Amino acid sequence: MPAVNRITMIVLSAQCLLFLSACKTAQPAKAQMAMPIVPVSVARATQESVPTELRVVGTVEASAIVQIKSQISGQLQRVSFTEGQNVAKGDLLFEIDPRPYEEALRQAEANVARDRATIIQMEATLARDAAQAKFNQSDADRYAELAKAGVVSRSQSDQAKTSADVARESARATQAGIASAKAALDADLSAVGTAKLNLGYCQIRSPLSGRTGNLLVHAGNLVKAN
Repeated sequence: MPAVNRITMIVLSAQCLLFLSACKTAQPAKAQMAMPIVPVSVARATQESVPTELRVVGTVEASAIVQIKSQISGQLQRVSFTEGQNVAKGDLLFEIDPRPYEEALRQAEANVARDRATIIQMEATLARDAAQAKFNQSDADRYAELAKAGVVSRSQSDQAKTSADVARESARATQAGIASAKAALDADLSAVGTAKLNLGYCQIRSPLSGRTGNLLVHAGNLVKAN
C-alpha cells in the first residue's frame, strides 16, 4: 500500500509541473495582444507668442459713422452700391445729373473769356487815349506860348488846352473801365471755381472705408442740398 501511494503522488506531481509550464508559456502571448504599438509624432519645441482670446458678451459699436448727404440739388442718376456692401475710401456711391452744372461751368468760362477780351480792347484804347492826351497837351503848351507872344489868339490857346483836358479825362475813364473789367474778371473766375466745385459734387464718394447702411434714395429721385 505505501508503495502504490508513492507512485500516485509522483504522477500527480508530474502533471502539475506540465500544467504550470503551459501557463508560463501562454502569458507572454496574452501580454503582446493586450498592448498594441501606438504611433508617436515628434516635433521640435519652440517658443512663440500666443494670442490672448477673451470671449465675452457685448455690443459692437462702429468707430466712425458718416451720414451721406448731397451738397447740391438735382436728379439722382445712379447708385453704385448695395446695402451692407463693403466700400473703400474714395469709391463712387452716388451720381447726380451733371448736365446743368456743366452748362453753368461753360457759361462762367465764357464770361471769363469775354472779360479778358474786354480788358485787352480797353488797354488798347487806353494806349491810344494816352498818346492822344500827350499830343494834345504838347499842342496846348505850344499854343499857350504862342498866345503869350501874341501869335495866336487866346481862344485858340484855350481850345487846345480843352482838347488836352478831354483827351486826358478820356484816358482816365478808359483806365477806370479796365479796373472795372478786371474786377468783373475776378468775379467770373470765382464763378468758374464755384461751377467746378458744384460739378465735382455731382459725384458723391465714400469719405472712409467701411460698410454701407440703409439706402434711402434710389436712381431717378430728386435730391436737395443737405
